[in-house]
Amino acid sequence: MRIFALDRHPSSSNGGQEWSLLEECTGLAQRGHQVTLGYVRAGDFLERHHAAGVRTVQVEDVELEPGRYPESALGFARSVLRAIRIPRDLVCMNQYHDALFGRTVATMGRVPLVCHLRLLPPVDPCRQWRLGLAGVDRFIAVSKCVRDAWAFALSVAADTIDVVYDGIDTERLRPMENRAGFRRTLGATDDTFVIAYAGRLDREKNLEKMIQAVAALGVPSDRLAVWIAGRPVDHASPEAAAGYVESLAQLAASLGIGGQVKFLGARSDVEELLAAADAAALFSNEEPFGRATIEALACGTPIVAHGAGATREILTGEFARLAFDLERPEQAVEIFRSCMGLRQSDPGFAARAHQHVAQNFSTAAMVEGIERSFQSMVGLNVAHTEARNV
Repeated sequence: MRIFALDRHPSSSNGGQEWSLLEECTGLAQRGHQVTLGYVRAGDFLERHHAAGVRTVQVEDVELEPGRYPESALGFARSVLRAIRIPRDLVCMNQYHDALFGRTVATMGRVPLVCHLRLLPPVDPCRQWRLGLAGVDRFIAVSKCVRDAWAFALSVAADTIDVVYDGIDTERLRPMENRAGFRRTLGATDDTFVIAYAGRLDREKNLEKMIQAVAALGVPSDRLAVWIAGRPVDHASPEAAAGYVESLAQLAASLGIGGQVKFLGARSDVEELLAAADAAALFSNEEPFGRATIEALACGTPIVAHGAGATREILTGEFARLAFDLERPEQAVEIFRSCMGLRQSDPGFAARAHQHVAQNFSTAAMVEGIERSFQSMVGLNVAHTEARNV
């Protein structure tokens, strides 16, 4: 297949959405497909795309912006003209926001349009999004909860939306042998109870409630450490972002754990960070999938996670006990307590957690699922084309 995909900013600084498309495109390229990635802003993932044989092309505007309509409309048109020069059997959009651009490119090439659904549907989609979504031939949802929400929003049967769970590289993300050495680099000893968070530092991640739950544990200060890795992304300005991080630090200080909470910034060693921790945390309001959940488990670390969205689709079997109700914060406190000393009392937990992810949420399974969905649409399109030519 010749696939044209779009990612506005292919960068590791964004989040799971960009990671997933990187693994999708590189995986499909390695399986022999011709993949071209369109992008608006260059990011550090471009090098990894190129190394896997993915072609790239820079475009301008992929959305009509009300505040700069004439300029964005002209950039949109130029981007479409650039994209339609690329040989393609299928067009894939990584988010519903870009569906109008994808619809235009797909329609002009008479090829199918596939759109990933990685977020829950907006309450009031704008006309541009509605026009774009109306031209999608196939949706791929990142979880059953996302599928069901979009099926209701689009008034379509749920079984018309494919579900392909995100996957991760379980060779890269796995339990660590020398945990003690890494912990010492961040000032934690073998006796320290370490809780890690890795992700965006944005309000919907509910880091305030996480800090409150940790403080409620009552662990002595010399035996507690909280590692918060990541950077603010969704804020009105750099000043607002910095102010939000400062408010988290002030909250921790007011609860008596200011010295135990470390803001580590963006890290390139998240897998080591997670593997070295005793527990990870995810208190987000809603997780359409929850990549952080499978990353922690793959590293052999239990994750105390709000059981909304797709969390309970991931935390099944013995791992279901790690999910809590955000309206009952005492549940999170008790789950944190159950993680204390877990590596000593249940030394096989790390291997079982890693195996759970390897069996259910691997990159290979994700790429195979997406490939099947794509091939079904390309095959259907070929059949329709042949029928028209008879």
